[in-house]
Amino acid sequence: MRSINHPAAWLLCTALLASPAASTTVFAQTTDKLDSIVALVDDDVILRSELDIAIKGIVDRMRQQGAELPPQNLLEKQVLERLIIRRLQLLRAAQTGIRVSDSEIDQSLIMLADQNKLSLMQLRQLIEADGEDFTEFRQNIGEEMMTERLRQRVVNGMDPITETEIDILLASEDLGGGEYN
Repeated sequence: MRSINHPAAWLLCTALLASPAASTTVFAQTTDKLDSIVALVDDDVILRSELDIAIKGIVDRMRQQGAELPPQNLLEKQVLERLIIRRLQLLRAAQTGIRVSDSEIDQSLIMLADQNKLSLMQLRQLIEADGEDFTEFRQNIGEEMMTERLRQRVVNGMDPITETEIDILLASEDLGGGEYN
């Protein structure tokens, strides 16, 4: 066993051991920072902190728009479902070899800045002024690009629906005989 030679360290250890309240406080402070798992998605997890950040973003946007907030439990359930779906899409995209390069993300950011008549630096400043981390924003853009490519791959892989199939479906009793466009 090593002995404690530094006087300040020795005093701190002695004080913590002598005072149960102090050691409980130190323990409580460290447990406040622990995160928890709210969902398992394949071999990945969604953490409570991720869910809280997503909820906060939605609540902030709804308040800015003056929209009425749904009950907290409903909001949490819907946001968690969206996070799970997004995570599944990202995992599927990665499994099928869909990748997005840094240069593609940069091009997308430049296009976004141009659409808003901003330079890339101004876009970055605007995002950071809204309290969002630009690195996370950039990562979200890349993830959006991956999920969009996955959707396109799924859509392109589908067989086109023929006029005959539409006529058969419309004539069936499943649709209840209404008018459809």
